[in-house]
Amino acid sequence: MVKLLLEFGADINKHANYSECWLFGSSKVAPLHFVCGQYGRLELVNLLLDNDANINQDSDEGSPLQVACAKYQFEVVQLLVERGAKVKQDRGALKAACTTSQSFMVEYLLKHGADPNIRDKAGLTLLREMQNIERDWVPKEGSGSGEATIVCEESVIIKLLAQYSVPREGKRG
Repeated sequence: MVKLLLEFGADINKHANYSECWLFGSSKVAPLHFVCGQYGRLELVNLLLDNDANINQDSDEGSPLQVACAKYQFEVVQLLVERGAKVKQDRGALKAACTTSQSFMVEYLLKHGADPNIRDKAGLTLLREMQNIERDWVPKEGSGSGEATIVCEESVIIKLLAQYSVPREGKRG
């Protein structure tokens, strides 16, 4: 179907409303964003990129890289990075990997140039945000092992962010 649409000149960078889709609700996203969040469909990601889909295009859900991180699509993340996604400037992708407790993905992004020192609108780095989240997620006595696993992943992520962070003189956060 995608090949047919491309043959007939479909605009693959046009945002559409996938309101009938559980994946994005009523967000407007381009086809590449949609495909990056779906079941690791590498062949479709490659097809769109081969036909000039904008690998760094922003949408209501962020960049395609951010969508893949948020939807647990590690192979898609790897493909996007290999194909030239701007990892360094994409705070949203690193944050999505952090807040979904994917330490392996956080490490991958950091090793490929993601900048943990980029601050949000409130002036916080991801390290500070994750430290705040970790305090909120400390398991209570008698809680299930799933909560303990999340806290363990958060601790690993905090260590990774600290390892790759560069302290800036006179600034905290």
